[in-house]
Amino acid sequence: QLMRFAGVLLGACAIGFATQIIVLPQIDSLLRYMLLFATVTLLGAWIATSGPRIAYCGAQIVLAYELVNLNRFSLNPSLVPARDTVLGIVLGIGAMWLIFDHLWATSSTQ
Repeated sequence: QLMRFAGVLLGACAIGFATQIIVLPQIDSLLRYMLLFATVTLLGAWIATSGPRIAYCGAQIVLAYELVNLNRFSLNPSLVPARDTVLGIVLGIGAMWLIFDHLWATSSTQ
């Protein structure tokens, strides 16, 4: 759960919001847009292949970043859809933590 939450914070909150606020308004060609997404995907792939404990964080970084920035076919002038996406991901992580770790948790020694 910690790796999922860390991936959301890095991918969606830190990189995704910063990209939408600072970088995407400056991009005017498809090549720059492609290089931006390739760079973030490369970062997530590098983290995903670095070790077994942190691997899920890399996949979550790429997934959260692309959910924030690829939700429409145009540039978003508002951060409301990105905020709603991040809150949806965090709500899902919290629900999985509550249901699978606390409500229906079973011991592995049974």
